Amino acid sequence: MSQVGGFSQETVLYAVCECGNSLCFVPIYCLLIFKLLSYLPHLCLSHCLSISDVYMLHWPDSMQPGRSNRELRAESWRALEELIEQRLCRSIGVSNFMIHHLEQLKQDCTVVPHVNQVEYHPYQQPNKLMENRRQQGITFQGYCPLAKGQALSDPTIIQLAQKYGCTPAQICICWSIQVIFMTINGNCIGRQETIKNLHDGRRVSWDPANVE
Repeated sequence: MSQVGGFSQETVLYAVCECGNSLCFVPIYCLLIFKLLSYLPHLCLSHCLSISDVYMLHWPDSMQPGRSNRELRAESWRALEELIEQRLCRSIGVSNFMIHHLEQLKQDCTVVPHVNQVEYHPYQQPNKLMENRRQQGITFQGYCPLAKGQALSDPTIIQLAQKYGCTPAQICICWSIQVIFMTINGNCIGRQETIKNLHDGRRVSWDPANVE
């Protein structure tokens, strides 16, 4: 589902029913949650989808002027909690949520998000957010590992790629996996520290920092 209200029904159904895709990942937005909930039983019963793997609130801003973001996030999250209770999905999560958004959900709702998907690449390393998710038991999922291509032309990344005989993209993706899953061994400690120093706080996608 898109932030402007579009629901790519046929695309989702094709992926699930025709392509043998066992993972159904559906990002949704606060203003679309009740539209989704009214459609979900039809999707599950009328097609080959019996249960979804994960539903995620994709953005902390409700995009409804005059309404409280916090209240609408809580309202939408409670609706997702109902999906868990009804066994219509296995997990529920969020995307682009900062620590204060997560803390508010914890205060207002019952189920802690199973996953938080945020921008993560050499220039954007939200270490405080990662530490918070460890404390809360939230799975961390990063997107934009190549910084929308910016990292591929970075002199440091190129130098590491030449040193290890791989591509800049492989360096970035390998680094992301090793950091997120903490699979650092003695051979890559130097590489980890080199890329760690590239962090400058830039974002190449949405910036949720100022969303109340």
